[in-house]
Amino acid sequence: MKRDRMWLLFAGLALVVFGWFGHNRYILNGDLGWPQFFSRFFYWSSYVWDGSVNYGYAATRQVSSFHPYALYGFLVQKILPSGAGVQPLFYYVSFAFSGYGMCLLAGELGLAPVGAVLAGFFYMFSPYAAAVAWVPAYGITFPFYSFLPLVLFFFLKYMRTRERGRKALYMLATALSYFGTGFSNPAFFVVFVLLIGAFSGYLLFDSGRPFAAAAADALGYGGLLIALNAFWIFPLLYNVLGEFAGATNQTAGLISDMETVRLNSVSVSDAFGMTGLWALRAGQWVDYYYDWHALLTRSSCIAVGFLVPFLAVLRCAMLKRHPSGVVLLMAGVFLLAVVLNSGYIAGGLLKPAADAIYSVLFLQRAYRAVYLKVGVLLVIPLVVMAAGALEILSRRFGRTGKILLCTAVMGVFLASNARPFVDGTIIKSEGRYLPAAKINIPQEYYDLESYDGGRSLDARYLSLPLPVSYNQMLKWREGGYLGGDFLRSFVARPLVFANDGKKVTSWLVDCINDPHDGCARLFGLLNIKYVLQRRDVAPIWKDYYLVKREIEPAGLRPVMSTRYFTLYDNQDMAGFLPHVYAARSAVLAWNVSEDFSDLIGNPQAHEIRRAVYSYDDSDQRAALELLTRGVLRGGAGAGPILEYKKINPTKYRIRVHHATGTIPLVFSESFDPGWQAFLSNARLPAEPKTAPEISARGDSERAGPAEIQEFLKNGWVTRVGGGFVSKNIQGTIQNDNLPDGAWGETWFRRPIFGNGTHYEANAYANSWLIDTGRLCAAGSGVSSGCVRNPDGSYEYEVVLQYRAQQFFHLGAVVTVLAMLLLLGAGYFAGRIPDPA
Repeated sequence: MKRDRMWLLFAGLALVVFGWFGHNRYILNGDLGWPQFFSRFFYWSSYVWDGSVNYGYAATRQVSSFHPYALYGFLVQKILPSGAGVQPLFYYVSFAFSGYGMCLLAGELGLAPVGAVLAGFFYMFSPYAAAVAWVPAYGITFPFYSFLPLVLFFFLKYMRTRERGRKALYMLATALSYFGTGFSNPAFFVVFVLLIGAFSGYLLFDSGRPFAAAAADALGYGGLLIALNAFWIFPLLYNVLGEFAGATNQTAGLISDMETVRLNSVSVSDAFGMTGLWALRAGQWVDYYYDWHALLTRSSCIAVGFLVPFLAVLRCAMLKRHPSGVVLLMAGVFLLAVVLNSGYIAGGLLKPAADAIYSVLFLQRAYRAVYLKVGVLLVIPLVVMAAGALEILSRRFGRTGKILLCTAVMGVFLASNARPFVDGTIIKSEGRYLPAAKINIPQEYYDLESYDGGRSLDARYLSLPLPVSYNQMLKWREGGYLGGDFLRSFVARPLVFANDGKKVTSWLVDCINDPHDGCARLFGLLNIKYVLQRRDVAPIWKDYYLVKREIEPAGLRPVMSTRYFTLYDNQDMAGFLPHVYAARSAVLAWNVSEDFSDLIGNPQAHEIRRAVYSYDDSDQRAALELLTRGVLRGGAGAGPILEYKKINPTKYRIRVHHATGTIPLVFSESFDPGWQAFLSNARLPAEPKTAPEISARGDSERAGPAEIQEFLKNGWVTRVGGGFVSKNIQGTIQNDNLPDGAWGETWFRRPIFGNGTHYEANAYANSWLIDTGRLCAAGSGVSSGCVRNPDGSYEYEVVLQYRAQQFFHLGAVVTVLAMLLLLGAGYFAGRIPDPA
């Protein structure tokens, strides 16, 4: 087959993907779950704080999915009539390019068409791809695996051409490819950088070009690569310590990262065979992870799997007669891959090298799933060298003989190792422990999505039963899916669905397993308005769930009941606390658990607005005592009224009315030092005197015309319109009519009191103890945003901002400028002759 038609072979082979799917079926992927609504996934990925999960977490790593995975999914879903069509299309394109990209790369490395085609075929159907890259439970691994060879091909073309316009076009192709400027996980980016470093070293000494010119090209590529990825690199670098400080497997009581490294390492023989038998043989509660373990562990399949490494070793033996710098390069990459994948459990010289690498905590955390993350470094060298050996052997044959040789090798591979791909075994529903990832989403869940679309209150859903760990989500009842709760893309509000290891999660579990009078109040304290009791998952008594019984709906009213789930509404608004509220009292506690139990067990409704602050030593206690000295302790009507709007997951606007004393401002997101509070310099506008026409939506939390008129009369709202205005819930009014504000209004500004009053409240939430007198005192330097009322109280506006988002914006500007630079260079350089 001619080089310009090779893509037809791989496009045809990839058609088997469409046999994996049925109508409206999804293959859900690991922790995330395949997004049914890519618009929401794109929205989440645009922010460095993921507020859709539990109480939120730093998601600077997740932003790397923003482009192209989330962006292209969003665009394709706009075109296709059904979201179910997005996933088969993505799988098809990825599967086709896994083979074609390797075919192009092998050709660029000097292999003739026979070798290039075989390299692409081996890569497309490798045992590693079957065991790891295409397994749904491992998440969105396949884009990295599939498009890595293509981007390496673009890199080689970039380095070898001397035409500036072509360099810009190859770099632009890298940026726009499905793999391009999004890596799903920064750990993959590091692997890619490692590979281009190895290829650069090879080119510097083997290209025949002056060293300085080749080095300048390599450095230019690296700079452009960083610039194209600046939108996620900048926030990640800013928050790298925060990302990895709390993100450990032990958070939910699991094993340590080093133990995970050990369990995810493969033997040296497995490294050569690319089989990853550790994964196929692994299991829990008797069942195996993969239902095709019997297929890939057969002696015949293993023998064929070792055909590729055998041919690779043969190519090394041919070096004396057929010298090649590429073979030496590939051998070097392979040896490094063996150290990374097998060194930690192997003896001899491999273990000290692996110990040194994984002693770096960052690498230990990032590459704890060793074979998943760096197994691809085993595959690329082996398939290139194996295909090179066959290409040399084929030189003895004519055109017909070469075709027969290719056909025979591909036929043997298809009959053994490729079978899980062709017949869909790797994706079908006969799985056991890692079950059926191929599911139909019932219509009832789409009805839930419609119901949620009619809600406007900023509150949380609790999805039951809660699993033991974050990695072990929901198991479908009838041999179904195990992975992240797909409801994340069905409901627009945050979904509490996983064990994050926090105290409040254990209290929530205790309340469900052993209910008492304070449980409904605990839901309210945790901003949980809706509870979803699932009936379509494995029985709740199974070991992988924390809860062992169905919820007893005390204080909850069912608002939707189907054969798959029941949705309850926590309508006890007296015990429900909004996303943002001002606590009426502050309590200092050494043992936060005891004080928390007292808090939720108190039958007096107003006492729920108490902020509990824990301290670890006498200095911290003294600081808290000083800050809480001026907290107002009054009756049910005491305290300020808050008016707030959630602008996006990283920004909230809060207007504080009738403020006096010290205000414990509680923000129900997971405590993170990156959250900062800023006093707005904008003067609050005069209150409108009449309420506008109110929408007739059946939102039970929405304030009616009479209530809004009362809010206006009391000066509790400052702006009204067609947007949602909630009832007065525990002294807080959600007002979606407030302005978003300027994009950079908090840039280059210091937070209130230097963020020195920012503490964790109630064992999970952010809280700022704001001394109104100090804040608004004349000459304080921050008082320009305060307005004094006739009664001596104050009005002011606070903006809560997650700081790392500013670095995302800064990086996005750099990324866009780099794209524009490449477009301009490609356009103009093609019209300007290169110097002779």
